[in-house]
Amino acid sequence: TASDAWIAKCIQIYETKLVRHGIMIVGPAGSGKTTCITHLLHALHVSERKHKEVRMNPKAITAQQMFGRMDVATGDWFDGVFSFLWRRHNRDRAVSIWLVCDGPVDTLWVESLNTVLDDNKLLTLANGDRILMSPTLKMCFEVEDLRNASPATVSRAGIIFISLEDVGWEAVFKSAVASEVSTKCWSAPVGSTFERLGLEHFANFFKVAKLECKSNILNLSPQQLSSSIVSIAKPHCEELCKLPLAQQSQRTAEMIFWYAFAWSIGGSLDGQDRFLLLEQFRSHVPKLGELNLYESFVSIPTGEWSSWREQLPRWTTQFDRAMPSVNISNIFIPT
Repeated sequence: TASDAWIAKCIQIYETKLVRHGIMIVGPAGSGKTTCITHLLHALHVSERKHKEVRMNPKAITAQQMFGRMDVATGDWFDGVFSFLWRRHNRDRAVSIWLVCDGPVDTLWVESLNTVLDDNKLLTLANGDRILMSPTLKMCFEVEDLRNASPATVSRAGIIFISLEDVGWEAVFKSAVASEVSTKCWSAPVGSTFERLGLEHFANFFKVAKLECKSNILNLSPQQLSSSIVSIAKPHCEELCKLPLAQQSQRTAEMIFWYAFAWSIGGSLDGQDRFLLLEQFRSHVPKLGELNLYESFVSIPTGEWSSWREQLPRWTTQFDRAMPSVNISNIFIPT
């Protein structure tokens, strides 16, 4: 299900790897940066030699926790996360290691890697240790942007930009559905129903929500929203697929799709925009009629829409009758 543009990005990373020991893969979340690296390393593992990925988030720790610190009282040196990984994997020459820094680039730590990325290939620590980079090690950065990186850092690495258009929402959606079918969580008819409805309707109604709704949906990519359809529908479809095959109605699967679709896009909208979106696709939803989909759910055993209000038990209290002398408005409950 991968697009040609996304496969081309994998090839670009491979070509950059041949001529550079430092690689920066730039792109927004959901563009397939991690998957590019994973599949490329798997292909290299099969075709060349054993490859392994070691991933860390440099933004989650301080510079001292990353590179190490000197104890001022005893003079002892304590390696940080990055320096420990650097020592360990430079000694292992039997495996090709990609050390991936998965997180925003910050001048607090990335400037310390300038000597690693240039032709010296040398990590210099505060205790005076100078650790040479082995030929089997690659330094990779997986970032959303390079706004905090200096020209000195950027010029030392190979840059590959991956956009959301390179992967496409169709590939993400079909892959998510195929994953559920392959793991036997969903039956093949349910998977084909979801794939058909998603490819037929998602793009049109996503455009409607983006153009006509006033709520802030612009920050959500179609890749995120299309994959959330599968995530929301997963428990409902699993319940449906536990029924005998003769009871697995296609119409019920369609109702689950529209329920998940409404909440994937409508979850980020306010009440007025949800009603506007619902009116756009109401005619496509089986058995909905005049019901408000956002106040209903799919009852799997019956294959009908049920209201959430009907599921709420009626709440009654005997408090006033048991303690008539106590004013409930004066009771203080510590939390």
